[in-house]
Amino acid sequence: MTQGKINIIDDVGGQSVFNFVVMNYCESIREDPTIKHFFAKVDLKGLIVLQTDILKVAFMDASPQETEAAMGRLAVNYQIGQLGLNETHFEAMKAHFLLALRHSWVEESLVQMIDTQYNILLPLFQQSSKSVRPSIAQRPTPLSKNTHAGHHQRM
Repeated sequence: MTQGKINIIDDVGGQSVFNFVVMNYCESIREDPTIKHFFAKVDLKGLIVLQTDILKVAFMDASPQETEAAMGRLAVNYQIGQLGLNETHFEAMKAHFLLALRHSWVEESLVQMIDTQYNILLPLFQQSSKSVRPSIAQRPTPLSKNTHAGHHQRM
């Protein structure tokens, strides 16, 4: 594993717990009046796929160059740069993710480490705030297969 990276799936308690956290995270996003409109045309399943792919970029076992390349693919696949999300929305989404972890009884020390690692995603939101916001109208292909198939993937 690359120095400093968290294996989020293993560390939170396995694939089932991770899936539960992501589902709660996405439900929370859909209820937040400050960000839900960005994802209005995406159903819960599509939002789960999107957020899982975003989280995989933040927590994948990769070099900084590989992480940067994956963020570029993520931005293109989901047209994140065109959503209009900014740093304020980033903070709201991060807060929802950390809350979902806490509601799933993830140890606070791990939540704090995840809080720090999540910040790798900030450039996606900084790029996005410079673009115009159309909504996501289609569900792109996930960056990885087996996202919800119950297969264990190392991140």
